[in-house]
Amino acid sequence: MKDLQENKATSKLIQPLAQQSIQENGKNLTMRMGERLHLEIQNTGERLWGELAGCKQGAFLLVWLPALARYRQSLVVGCTVTVRGVNCDFQLCGFRTSISKVLYSPHPLIFLHFPEMFEKLHLRRHDRVECFLPAFVLMEGQEYAAIIVNLSKGGARIVLDPLQQPLHLDQFENQEAFLMFKTVENGREICAKTHVRSVCSHEGRLTLGTEFLDLIGNSETIIDEYVANIREYSAIK
Repeated sequence: MKDLQENKATSKLIQPLAQQSIQENGKNLTMRMGERLHLEIQNTGERLWGELAGCKQGAFLLVWLPALARYRQSLVVGCTVTVRGVNCDFQLCGFRTSISKVLYSPHPLIFLHFPEMFEKLHLRRHDRVECFLPAFVLMEGQEYAAIIVNLSKGGARIVLDPLQQPLHLDQFENQEAFLMFKTVENGREICAKTHVRSVCSHEGRLTLGTEFLDLIGNSETIIDEYVANIREYSAIK
C-alpha cells in the first residue's frame, strides 16, 4: 500500500515534461541534498529511483542508487539518462545528460555531467514573480540583510548579503524566522513569519527558500497587489 501511495504521489515525475515547460540555462539548476531523483535509461527505457548525494555547480551531480547493481549492463560510462526531480524553488525539473563515472564500492554511486539546459514546471499554488526587494531576516535575536529575488503569497526566495558575518547552511535549515520588507510602490511594510524550507550556497551567496506561515496585518493584501502589478507590467510588450 505504501508503494502504491508513493507511486501516485510521484507519478508526475515519471511522465515526460509537458510542452509548456520552461527551458532554463543549466547554471540555474539548484537542488537540495537528499532530493529524490527519477532516472530513465535512454537505451532500455528502464526506470529507477536515486537520491542526490552531491553536486558541483556546472561540473557534476553525484547520485546514490541503491539498485545500481541490478543495472550493471545498462548504467555504464557514456550512457544517456533522463533525470527528473524537484529544485530548490519546488519546481518539477527534467534534463538529459550522460554518466561520467560509476562506483559500486564502497557505495553505489554514479557521477552525471552537469546539464547545459533543463526544463521546469511550476508546482506552486500561488503566482510568483521575479523581483529585487531589500529585506531583513530576523532569527534568534539576529538580523540579516537580504534581497528578495522572487515573491508570492505563499513564500519568497531570499539571498543573504555575503558581506555579513560568516553564514552557514545549518544556521537556517528548517528554522523559523521573520521576514520584513517594503514594496517599491507604496512603501508599506510587510512582515511575515516564515519557515526556511531550503538553503543553497552558490558562489559565496546563501539563498533561502521560505514558506510563509503567517502574514501579519495587511501583508497578504500588499503582496497580492504587488504580484498582480508586476505580472501586469510584465505582460506589456
